[in-house]
Amino acid sequence: MEVPKIHSKMSDCEHCLSQSHGFLTCASSEILQKVGEHKIGKTFPKGSHIFLGGEDVQGIYCVSSGLVKIYYSGENGKDHLLRVAGPGDILGYRALLSDEPYKASAMAAEKVEACFIPKDVFSAAIKNCPELALSLLGKISKEFGGAESRFSSVTDKEAVRRVAESLLFLKASFPDHPWTRKDIGEWASTTPETVMRVLSKFVDQGYIRSESRKIEILNENALKKIAAIDEI
Repeated sequence: MEVPKIHSKMSDCEHCLSQSHGFLTCASSEILQKVGEHKIGKTFPKGSHIFLGGEDVQGIYCVSSGLVKIYYSGENGKDHLLRVAGPGDILGYRALLSDEPYKASAMAAEKVEACFIPKDVFSAAIKNCPELALSLLGKISKEFGGAESRFSSVTDKEAVRRVAESLLFLKASFPDHPWTRKDIGEWASTTPETVMRVLSKFVDQGYIRSESRKIEILNENALKKIAAIDEI
């Protein structure tokens, strides 16, 4: 694994811009100060791993900037994109709370800056701040609901509908990121070849524009109709 660049000049937690929609929003100034005293700022180049499946958990990561892909590698070597994380999101908390090694891997899809919070500091913050624990429970519940929805989509929808749904979700969540056909295929649980055929069809129908790996949605309502969803 490529060694990340470690630095100490990170914004304090109270004034971190990513905290406007992050996990620690509800924490008290005292808790934020305690976390700030022990966190370690790290920079991960594009393509480098933040952690790998099977590794022991030493703490959590709070994303300050950039985009992270959390994926699971199957026995056949095929990667499955589980979720994407951006500024304000935290990584590794499920494995930490269950006291298990990481089940999935996290890779920087672009340059990522993140704060590492040691395990004991994070655990103490949760124990001493009920609001923080409730916030984490809400985050877990939301992600579990999203996982249920994706499982239903994979089992019930044909590939063209899954690709349309995946394209809408990824572009809505992180519109500036250049999502590849491989990324869309991993999210839709289909092959890049299938994604290429479906996207080519969408181009012919005037639903999207695809140039130099950049995909632009031209007819969002048409894609929603194909995906059979009301909103993303």
